[in-house]
Amino acid sequence: MFYNYDNFSFQILSVSKCIHFQGTFNVKSRPYAAIALRLNGNAKFYVNSKHFYSNPGDITFIPENTPYRVSYTEGESIFIHLSDCNYKFPENITVPNTSFFRKEFEKMIYYYSKPRYVNLIKSTIYNILHCISENIFYDINDENFLRCLSYIDNNYCNANVNIEKISAQGFMSQSSLRRKFSRYMGISPLQYLNDKRINKAINLLMTTNITVKEVAHMCGFSDEKYFSRIISARYNTSPSEFLTHR
Repeated sequence: MFYNYDNFSFQILSVSKCIHFQGTFNVKSRPYAAIALRLNGNAKFYVNSKHFYSNPGDITFIPENTPYRVSYTEGESIFIHLSDCNYKFPENITVPNTSFFRKEFEKMIYYYSKPRYVNLIKSTIYNILHCISENIFYDINDENFLRCLSYIDNNYCNANVNIEKISAQGFMSQSSLRRKFSRYMGISPLQYLNDKRINKAINLLMTTNITVKEVAHMCGFSDEKYFSRIISARYNTSPSEFLTHR
């Protein structure tokens, strides 16, 4: 993963916010790499033999000189274009604290509007990569909340995990847990739990030979029909459709 690549180097070419229109596009190879934070909307990338989805809050990396095909729903992203980038593997990263990363990316838009702020942009990128690598999110200092977050991260594949058990980890009420998730993460605890499960499920559907039912149960969904409804609502396609991309 590029956030763990010790020799990651690059030069800043541009920083911009971009609106995506719904549709499928073939993008020719370009002489620069891109790091993008998806603000809203979804995207489905086909890069070489690799396929991955990008959801709101995800960070996507596309290397230079790499053609790809992408299907967008209407949405918006912040793009950092890099020249002389030495990392060559396309990938998508789901991060837990979307509000923190949005602030960091929006900082870079501001820096880019100012003269001689290139080094601040570079240092912000390195800080983002460090935070992802070390699971450090500087705007969360609530130890009880972090215990709840850690509990989900370590147990989300267990179908018995629920809001009551999560809130108990932080010695708080369920309503307090919901308020803190809304403040720190911008989403509900159930959405965070389901996002973790869904991201793992999509990866399994696309990279293994197990059935949809098996994937659902492995990722904490005891009800296969509920699992299918969630996938269909998010991606406008059934779980079985992902099996064709193995």
